[in-house]
Amino acid sequence: MKKIIYFLFLVLSFVMQACYQDMDNAPALNYPESGSEPTGEHESLKLELLFNGDPFDRSSYQFIPVLSEGVELNYGIGMNGLAAKLSGASPYIVYKPYPSIKNSVLNELSNLDGWTVSFWMKAPQNDKTIGIFSIPETTQFWGNLEIFMEKKDENDLIHQDDVYFKLHLVSVRNTGRQEVWVEPIWFTNAFDKWTHVTFTYDGSTSTFRAYHNSVQIFRQVFDNMDRLQFDNVGNIIIGTLQFQTVPSSTSGTGVQDWAGYYTGMLDHFFFYDRALSPAEVNELYNSKD
Repeated sequence: MKKIIYFLFLVLSFVMQACYQDMDNAPALNYPESGSEPTGEHESLKLELLFNGDPFDRSSYQFIPVLSEGVELNYGIGMNGLAAKLSGASPYIVYKPYPSIKNSVLNELSNLDGWTVSFWMKAPQNDKTIGIFSIPETTQFWGNLEIFMEKKDENDLIHQDDVYFKLHLVSVRNTGRQEVWVEPIWFTNAFDKWTHVTFTYDGSTSTFRAYHNSVQIFRQVFDNMDRLQFDNVGNIIIGTLQFQTVPSSTSGTGVQDWAGYYTGMLDHFFFYDRALSPAEVNELYNSKD
């Protein structure tokens, strides 16, 4: 009987649709035949989403996926096995900390020496501002960390096939609230094809870097940003900005008509609590083979 239930679960996850409203109280997807519960012991790799037929976090933290009401989550051929295909009216995935280690996880996310967000994407052209990764700030308009695809100027003929990324980062560690915006980060000729995207921040040098297919394409040093301290950390969001979730992940605002949802493919989506080195970024890129 267990094998039959597990088989049915895999079939359903392959054409998955879920309807959840309250991100804190909604029923989440259960891990099939999982091993022991996470202990909360510190690991650098915080989120490991292989998307190889399911949305589960394979890191030791086992973040719990909660699918939006408007998501159609299917799977197709990815860079290494299967990849997630997000579509529907308002597709995104919220990742909640495992209940037994929630407090320690939120504390770790609130105090970062650095970070890395790395993933494969196959993205269609966007006509709205599209969130990719968010660590929310539950009382402000913008999140603690927001990585998103910005809408391009329709008169910009130079960057027609280029993805325009933008970054928002805030810290309250030093003298009050320090907020930075990074733009434009151009990923050339990157629409509708598999592209490896990596962003890193190193708090020891206050340095942000962006890599396109493992090649560094952008670097910026922030003024005394240092080690990060995030405030009012919420659940991690993949596929939209913090205020586009239903209900909104922040009390600061609600859904904006100029913002939208990611409706492309994602594969091997990782979040680390440190800045990976160029060699490590290259290793991630080559791990597709």
